[in-house]
Amino acid sequence: AANFSITVQALMILSHASRFDDSLTDRFYTALYDALLHPDLPASAKLALFLNVVYKAMKSDASELRRAAFAKRLLQLCAHATPALACGALLLLSEVSRAAPSLRAMIAQPQIAISHPAGAGAAGGGSSSRGSSSGGGGGDGS
Repeated sequence: AANFSITVQALMILSHASRFDDSLTDRFYTALYDALLHPDLPASAKLALFLNVVYKAMKSDASELRRAAFAKRLLQLCAHATPALACGALLLLSEVSRAAPSLRAMIAQPQIAISHPAGAGAAGGGSSSRGSSSGGGGGDGS
């Protein structure tokens, strides 16, 4: 659990530093995206602090594609999370989607893809569109 506490503290520092140095922005979002899969996350005493960092990052992010990638990762996390983490993540998504209508539409209707601006990438390399061919891809079964 101490390892995740250090991760949260480092993310807070990176978040603050990325406001002053644009070169740290991608590093911060990549580290935050990876931290969502940290094995100590569900049982951490720093869960509320971590979700606050995620909330602030998603709300202030100018990239809709990256925000969508975070939303999808949070929804995947909810499927296997403790009740406290699942409720916190869903509340976080609800609050962020109020400020981002495109995110609300993506959550409500998953077949709607968020448009991909030229040269933009999502944190973690995730794609924002779902397969549109009939017959689908055998289901991704979360």
